[in-house]
Amino acid sequence: MLIYEVRLRVDADVAEAYAAWLLAHVPDVLATGCFTRADVFGETAEDGRVRFAVHYHASDADAFARYERDHAARLRADGATRFAGRFTAERRVLLREASFER
Repeated sequence: MLIYEVRLRVDADVAEAYAAWLLAHVPDVLATGCFTRADVFGETAEDGRVRFAVHYHASDADAFARYERDHAARLRADGATRFAGRFTAERRVLLREASFER
């Protein structure tokens, strides 16, 4: 399993609009068929910006590679156009090493 994490820092004055856009955007990403699930988290902001983290779950690296190759540029462009200069995004890929449950 692979988690594609997108960490977002959004200017406070557009945070409400950005959150509404994000909650509509995540299903569009899932509709690509490259991810099986997504979780959206809010984070505590210490710098006056609102923060979100989105974890997209992919079954394997091939599914993520398809997303990057076939869909990422188009889907990222929408948010970049709507909120130009009002947010930053950091992305990373997490590979599960182990899983534990109680």
